[in-house]
Formats: sequence, structure tokens, C-alpha cells
Amino acid sequence: MSGANHFLWLSRFTYEGYDAFPLLDRWIAEKGSAYWASRDDKARWGTLGRKIIDLYRIHVVLAIGDTAHWIANGKR
Repeated sequence: MSGANHFLWLSRFTYEGYDAFPLLDRWIAEKGSAYWASRDDKARWGTLGRKIIDLYRIHVVLAIGDTAHWIANGKR
């Protein structure tokens, strides 16, 4: 994990000792759309919300905590 104050990024993600980012990539590709379609607007911006995933795709690290809420056109 790296970051400062409200900007935290998960840069190492493991499951049972293995890199878990490929698991996240597979979940996004196979189940992400259905997950987001089944949630209300508030949930879409939650832990695995579209905004978090978009940031992950751009930066190749996962925004955690309230990081994504602070990164939106300078608004929360």
C-alpha cells in the first residue's frame, strides 16, 4: 500500500500467497457489469464501484478507503 493522508493505493494484492490482481481483472471482465447493474447509484461508487475500477484500469493500483471520493474533478 502506498499513499498519503486520504490518497491510499493498494499496490500489492495477494490471495493465498499469489498475486490477486489477475483475479480482480477476471472478476471485472466476467461479473463486473452484472454487479454494477444490480446495485443502486450509491453502491456503484462503493468499494468495487465503477469509479474505483476505472482508476484501477488507469493506474494499475487499486484506490482504497475514500481515495476515489476525493478524485473527481476536484469534488467529493
